[in-house]
Amino acid sequence: MWAQDGLFVPATAGQSLENPSYLVDFDADSKMAFWVHYELKSLESQGQTPRKDAFRADSRVRRSATASDYRGSGYDRGHLKPASDSKLSAQEMSQSFLMTNIFPQTPALNRGIWKSLEEDARQWSVAYGSVHITTGPSVETKGYLASGVRIPSACWKAVLRTYPDTSVVAFFLPNETSLEGSLSDYVITVDELEERIGLDLFSGLEDDIEDKIEAKRSLDRWGVSSKGAVKRSGGAVKRSGVQCMGIATSTGRRCGNSTKNANGYCHRHQNQ
Repeated sequence: MWAQDGLFVPATAGQSLENPSYLVDFDADSKMAFWVHYELKSLESQGQTPRKDAFRADSRVRRSATASDYRGSGYDRGHLKPASDSKLSAQEMSQSFLMTNIFPQTPALNRGIWKSLEEDARQWSVAYGSVHITTGPSVETKGYLASGVRIPSACWKAVLRTYPDTSVVAFFLPNETSLEGSLSDYVITVDELEERIGLDLFSGLEDDIEDKIEAKRSLDRWGVSSKGAVKRSGGAVKRSGVQCMGIATSTGRRCGNSTKNANGYCHRHQNQ
């Protein structure tokens, strides 16, 4: 059934939707996806198609959200597959704005640390040739928009690479109006993520490899270059802390973590 990246796609619980560059498991009751999955290739991350907002209902499903559902709600129309991951063609860009690819995110999350994570994923796709991404809203709910769209308490993203080695990293981020720290503060193991969301991720991996890598919680081997979370206060956007002065041994580059420690080093680099 799934033509795009079928080896690593999770099991479906709702309506299966196949788009040119991403897959959706849609939940009509919540009016958004259970998950979105896609392979992000280096060529896609370096595409030149400009962003063109075209938020619209998805006619393939019943109870699709509409762009106006979010108006005045205080929540952004957050992408699961980002528009910036869809720059290879005008068709891909347009498809990324279907409301089955959208869910309610606070501005602090959508425009801050979530955006940083999306930027990192694109850098990883260039560094490793491609990455496989599964992402979605949490099972837990904090409320509903007036139109009935469920507001998740958190959102998550899991990223797999198969070159130059096989490795996974997962994140679970609260959908709150203020977030602090950096991406390393929101890393969990894939095993922990699977327990929280009730899904078996990347089941196409060989069992011994899957068991080994999904139990690890680490960004060390990914060359993370992400920024700290942002806090919105009085209309201003501020970074939480300063960039760590440490050097990541895995990349030889300056650490991307944010820190408030007086010595200028994050918890990972206190011995430097």
